[in-house]
Amino acid sequence: MRPGGDDLAEIKALLTERLEEVAEATIGQPSAASRRTKEWRFEGHGGAFLVVRGAKRGQFYSFATSAGGGPLDLVMYARSCGFAEAVRWARQFLGLANAAGPAVVDETAHAERQRKRAEAQRQAEAEKAAKDESGAAYARRVVARTTEIAGTPAEQYLIEARRIPAPPGGWPSDAVRYDPERRALVMVARDASGTVRAIQRVHLTADGRKIDAAEIAARELPSVKVTNGPPKGAAVQLPGLPGPLVVAEGPETGLSLWAATGREVWIALGSLGHVTPPEGRQLVACADDDKRHSPADRALQRAVDQWRADGFAVALAMPWPERRQDGSDFNDALQADGAAAVAARIEQAISGRVVRPGSLPLGRAREATRGAVAGFFEAVRIYDPEAGDGPPPVHAIKVGVGIGKSAAARAEMALELVRMRREAAARIGKAKPETIVMAVPTHALGREQVDAFHALPAVKEAGLRAAMYQGRTRPDPDAPGETMCRNLAAVNDAFAAGLDVQKSCCRRVVRGREGEPATVYQCPFFETCGYQAQMARRPDVLFTAHQSIFTARPKMAGNAVALVVDEGAWKAGLIGAGEKKPKTLSLDSLAGAVTLRNMDETRAIRELYGDALAALRSQPDGPLSRAAMLAAGMTADMAHDAELRTWDRKVDPNLRPGMPEADRKAALRAAANNATVARLAALFRALRALLAEDGPEHSGWINLATEHTDAGAVRTVLLRGRQDIPKGWQIPTLLLDAVLDVNLVRPYWPQVQVTAEIEADAPHARIRQLIGSDVSARSV
Repeated sequence: MRPGGDDLAEIKALLTERLEEVAEATIGQPSAASRRTKEWRFEGHGGAFLVVRGAKRGQFYSFATSAGGGPLDLVMYARSCGFAEAVRWARQFLGLANAAGPAVVDETAHAERQRKRAEAQRQAEAEKAAKDESGAAYARRVVARTTEIAGTPAEQYLIEARRIPAPPGGWPSDAVRYDPERRALVMVARDASGTVRAIQRVHLTADGRKIDAAEIAARELPSVKVTNGPPKGAAVQLPGLPGPLVVAEGPETGLSLWAATGREVWIALGSLGHVTPPEGRQLVACADDDKRHSPADRALQRAVDQWRADGFAVALAMPWPERRQDGSDFNDALQADGAAAVAARIEQAISGRVVRPGSLPLGRAREATRGAVAGFFEAVRIYDPEAGDGPPPVHAIKVGVGIGKSAAARAEMALELVRMRREAAARIGKAKPETIVMAVPTHALGREQVDAFHALPAVKEAGLRAAMYQGRTRPDPDAPGETMCRNLAAVNDAFAAGLDVQKSCCRRVVRGREGEPATVYQCPFFETCGYQAQMARRPDVLFTAHQSIFTARPKMAGNAVALVVDEGAWKAGLIGAGEKKPKTLSLDSLAGAVTLRNMDETRAIRELYGDALAALRSQPDGPLSRAAMLAAGMTADMAHDAELRTWDRKVDPNLRPGMPEADRKAALRAAANNATVARLAALFRALRALLAEDGPEHSGWINLATEHTDAGAVRTVLLRGRQDIPKGWQIPTLLLDAVLDVNLVRPYWPQVQVTAEIEADAPHARIRQLIGSDVSARSV
């Protein structure tokens, strides 16, 4: 039955119901090979896929653009449009009628929406629990009819096909079984109480081989391996030596590790994240050698990050001494190199041989640092964004104080640029020269780095040039007493309104109608502007302050192919933390008579604001509680919708470079609410993060407070947050830091890999710790 209105939830439900039609009408036909699977894939769209069957039906993702979400996100991606246009297209596609008048948001409607959402959530949870219990019961029935594997095709498969050594004491009978009815190896996963929750069967031929495609079809199986029961929270538990717990994915990998090491091994049926380790154990996460940044690689990193966040010490073990990125696993390593080599890989991971604090003489530490930096530039040369290599590589190197990480970076940058120029000279045709960018904590350090780079013999011989990027507010080194920008008043106005400063204040070219010349609007100081003058330069190495990598990449950076970040830059990306005050937003800003371009969108945003306001007002002062907001009826989808619709409120006052101040101020009055719009969007972004499936118990970004004013008490929101790395800076990146904490940089660079941790012997160094007072660096 078609709904009478076009409520957003109904639109999403109907789009999901007609998902295949939506996909074919927007992104096109799926590949022939994927049409019969649960995930449709689309050629020419950078690995884009759409889930068309199962609990995640409607979920869409594109690896090339990192776009993803539900059916409306698919429409936005395929039609290259915004949220409002996607909703309009959906209404037309679904044939929904528009609302006839403005909606009235009242407490009764709000309560009814809450009741429906809560009822839907309870029903979904009950259905999932029932499905899980049914699957677990079936798994227990299968286990009841199984036998031990000795002398069966299952043992033949493990020993002959997989080359896993037969254990002297026999196979663990509680975990490894044989199903004679289905002729399958059965791996039994149990929860913390020892109850069977799930099984995975590997279907075999009579002589102990995996069945082929013809037999899969004949047996009417979905695949060779079939999992029954809920695998989350359960694991196949193989007994072994006390000490670190080895955790792996897949029966063959886990059994190879168990046979090779004699250690206790827990096997996940699916993602490692399904395993809930026992408290207090050191973990060894055994990864398959998947391609870097692939979905499997990211899932592994998420599991490791979560365990570390839960307080576990986690070592990561790979099958080979050098990464192959071919999907191979520890069973492949066992077959190629033997059990002793597998055991050695695990012991190396446990002992942490990469980290050798204080173990290297200074000279060797400096050599190791140069080698690690050179390894990064090797990764830069290999990386090809046009070939679908995924996100760019991000290497992190922890280098102790005094070893000379900045000097190593400068020397390797010079060598890499010389190599680049030599290769460019040998190429046929013109190519844009490559640039390397190095971000440092302050402008003063940047100027020192420029001088140090120019002093290198290789730089002098090759004629390489470096420069320091200066923001508009910085002093102009070529014009004492002046700032880089000569009209900061206009720049500050544009910035406060959230506008593009270059187009609003500096220079803009407006095309004329056919046959008419273009109109050029230009700042009267444009020709003498220090900021614009530096943009014409094309240095080989550009030094910049940390803050700039959280803004748009400047034109001066040219064809930047690598970014080196010297010292920790994560603090520069924080909002409202440290020395930066939180942004303040009154709850009353959600209560105004908000109006968008038509009645439908006005109704939708008022309902979302009304729901958010009611939920926030019901909470006490302090960090916002996830459980309380969910209980009040807010969801991550609602927060996302509200964020997108809020940006539709932003006003473009059409500022032009060179406008008289009076005209500029008059135009800006139309955009006076833009600052509030930006803060509301930040509020909903923070709410979305809080209410996500993996959200925290309390928000670190949203704090409720009460301000006492002459007019009385006012409820406010104190907003903190984190900036993302803009697209222009998402290039191969090297992080050099003496006090590297990978958990602090991973929110900015999720794909970061720690490639070296280097310390030098310092027999004459003394460390004194001052306790009980804060001491600034200038005071020491």
